[in-house]
Amino acid sequence: MRLIDADALIAELESRAEACHRDFNRAKHKVDKDMLMEAHVGYIKLIGMVKAMPTVDLET
Repeated sequence: MRLIDADALIAELESRAEACHRDFNRAKHKVDKDMLMEAHVGYIKLIGMVKAMPTVDLET
């Protein structure tokens, strides 16, 4: 079993989603925009999944 730092993972996913959004605004071709939008939506979905994961209180 591996424990992860969910907050750090969420921060990384948010950073990647923001980069896709920024690059989307700069993209000139539809295919590039479509690819970046798909990646952006994927990161948003992953953030939702991580946030929905159950948590365990390790400080006892």
